This record gives sequence, structure tokens and C-alpha cells, in this order.
Amino acid sequence: MRIKLLKYLLIFSGALLLSCGNMERLDTSNLKKEIEARKIKKISEADIISFMNTHGQEVIAVLKNENCDLALIQLDSLQALVPFELTPFDVATFETTNEKEKQVLEALQYGIEEKAVLNPTFQKLSDLAYAFYFNKLQNGCDSKKEANLWKLTFQKQELIQRM
Repeated sequence: MRIKLLKYLLIFSGALLLSCGNMERLDTSNLKKEIEARKIKKISEADIISFMNTHGQEVIAVLKNENCDLALIQLDSLQALVPFELTPFDVATFETTNEKEKQVLEALQYGIEEKAVLNPTFQKLSDLAYAFYFNKLQNGCDSKKEANLWKLTFQKQELIQRM
């Protein structure tokens, strides 16, 4: 009886060893990054505006570059970090249906008419989007555009995931 039990134990342990021998490890690094990006975060409006200001200033610095080909490459790399939409426009002819944005554009147009120095301006367009406005630069790739202002539009979800 003892020999039979020992024989079954030996067969069982041999089968167990063979079944565990050739396991492949799966690469879970992308999954870990995705889970980390989707964690619930407590972020204030001030945090979002600060983050948006940092990236807005980076875009302004890129647009000051005289080498337009290099500037386009740098803008692409910035968009990979935090997706945004960059739109040159003329305040007098730009139309919007967003009431908040209309008020901001009227104020910007008044500042341009009065030849005032316009600092970059932030605006929450909706619960899902923010805008960062800044005036046309006097040199660099930016100076070749006909518009007098730039608008960077950020999606709130993208900003929060990248913070």
C-alpha cells in the first residue's frame, strides 16, 4: 500500500513539475500605465490652469522659433504629451456660439484696438474644454500668419490624464 501511495505521489509531483515548466511571462507594462492613467485624481481648477499655462508657454516658445520646419516637429512632440488644437484667428472675424468665449473675444478685441499688451488668457469654454489665448508674436513662424491671435484648445479629460 505504501509503495502504491508513493508511486501515485511521484507521478502527481512529476506531472505538476512538467505543467509549470514552460510558462511565458506576459508584458503587462502597458496595462500598468493605462491603469495608472485612469486612477481617480483630485485636481483643482488651479492645478488645471497651471498645467495649461505651462504647456501654453511651451507652445509660445516653439512658435518664436525662426526655423518653421523645426517648430512643426516640436509642436508635434508637444501634442504627443498633451493633445491640443492650435488655431490662428482674427478676433474681428472669428465667430463662436459659446457665450463665455464671445465675452473673452470682445475683451481681447478691445485690447488690440487700444494697442494694450495682452497677456495669455485662460477660459473654461465648457465642462469639457479649456482655451488658452495669446497674441501674435512679432518674429518666428508665427509672424507669417495673417491672424492677430492664437487659440489653444485643450480637452479637460486629456489634461487630467496627463497630470
